[in-house]
Amino acid sequence: MNIINKVVVSKRGGYCFEHNKLIYEALVDVGFGYASSNTLVKFKGETTTSLGRTYRIEKRSDSSYALQLVLDDEVRSLVNGNYQKIFADKKRLIKINSAKELEDILRKEFEYPIKDDEVKKLYDSFIAHTN
Repeated sequence: MNIINKVVVSKRGGYCFEHNKLIYEALVDVGFGYASSNTLVKFKGETTTSLGRTYRIEKRSDSSYALQLVLDDEVRSLVNGNYQKIFADKKRLIKINSAKELEDILRKEFEYPIKDDEVKKLYDSFIAHTN
C-alpha cells in the first residue's frame, strides 16, 4: 500500500518517516524545490524509496545497525565506521578515516545530499571514536 493511500485515503496514520515523505513530496510538487528528508529508512530490513533510491536499515548479529543502499547488483552499506560494497560473490570493505571520506561516500556512493555540518556531526558522533 502506498503512503498516500495508507495515511490520507484510509486515514490509518503512519510512521514519522512516512509523514516526512508526504510533506516533502507535497512541498516539491508546489514548487519549493529540494528539501532534505533525513528520515528515509525503515528498520527490520524493509526498504523505502527516497530521492529515487532504495534504502534500508539492517540489524546485524552483533546488535549494530547498517544503513544500506539497495541496488540491482550490489548493496552499499555503512556500519561501524566502515563502508562496504556487497556483491553476490564478494565484499569490499573500506575503513572511514575522516569526515571528508564519509562525506564523499554519502554524496557520491549513496547519492545523498547531506549538509557539511551534518557530515561532521555524524562522523564525530559515530565514527571518530572507533578510529
